[in-house]
Formats: sequence, structure tokens, C-alpha cells
Amino acid sequence: MKRLLAMLAWCCALVAPAVAQSDGPPVPVEKAAFHVPVFRNEYILVVNVYIPPGRAAGYHTHSLDQLSVVVQDANNAGQVLGEAPYPPRRTPRGSVTFTAFSKKSFLRTFSSKDWKNMRSIFIPCKPTFSSAIVARMSVPRCS
Repeated sequence: MKRLLAMLAWCCALVAPAVAQSDGPPVPVEKAAFHVPVFRNEYILVVNVYIPPGRAAGYHTHSLDQLSVVVQDANNAGQVLGEAPYPPRRTPRGSVTFTAFSKKSFLRTFSSKDWKNMRSIFIPCKPTFSSAIVARMSVPRCS
């Protein structure tokens, strides 16, 4: 029984940071609800994004260049602060995109409007590092 309670407490400790920021003031992308940092060094950050059906990440800021990989697609909707919400859209699983947020950062909220989870990997990185990577890859660029 003690072992079961200890495992339950450990699981809650892992999940709490991912759901704690769904509402409230804007935060950096790595602190947004359902955005869990899994690796960081002086050049890059790797963020596991897992948004359950019907849930939202809350407002968060994208300010570093970012490589994104969609692991599980879902209908997602969102809103850039100060703009009209955009309707649900689906980015196919396996899509890889690069966005130069260092040139124009923005604040947005993002939600899953589907019956299944939305899952992706974000890799924000410093502009000097990202330009070196993108110069060697054929990755679609988002504006």
C-alpha cells in the first residue's frame, strides 16, 4: 500500500507542472501547460507538448527560433493575443516545420479541439544555432 501511494504521489508530481498553468498570466513556452522540457543546453531546448482533448495550453510566448515535429495530429485551434481566434486545423503527423520566432515573437494560446491528444516536439534554439541547422536541412519555414 505504501508503495502504491508513493507511486501515485510521484505521478502527480510529474503531471502537476503540465496542468498548473492552463489559465493565468502569459508564460514562456517551456512553462506553458502541457509543455514539458525534456532537454536543455546552451543552444537548444527540447519540449514535449502533449495537449489532451478539449484542453488549452493558456497564453505563452514564442521568442526563440523553433523546429517543430508533429507526433500525433489532432484538430487544433488557437489565438494570437490581440487577433481573432483561428478555426481548428490539422497539421499532419510527421510534419516538420521551422519558424523564426526570433524575428517576430508572439503570444498565443493553443487548444486541442479533437477527441484525441495533440502531441508534438518543439525545439526552440538560439538564432545562431538555428540558422546553421536550417542551412543544412530542407525544412518548410513558417512565417
